[in-house]
Amino acid sequence: MHSQIPLCDVVEPPDFEELVALYQNVIERDPLRQILEFPFDSIQLEHIRRCVRTFAPVIPEHGSA
Repeated sequence: MHSQIPLCDVVEPPDFEELVALYQNVIERDPLRQILEFPFDSIQLEHIRRCVRTFAPVIPEHGSA
């Protein structure tokens, strides 16, 4: 018999940092630990300015007809 999770239930993903801390000793001895370690230089943050294409708000203000 298989246990099934109802589709309407929300399943929280595991906390990656917590799992790494919990299994730190096992990870340090693992020959493939580079795969588990998160590279610090793999994320870049960029701000892209969007041009505004309208002169008036698309959504009317409350009370205007």
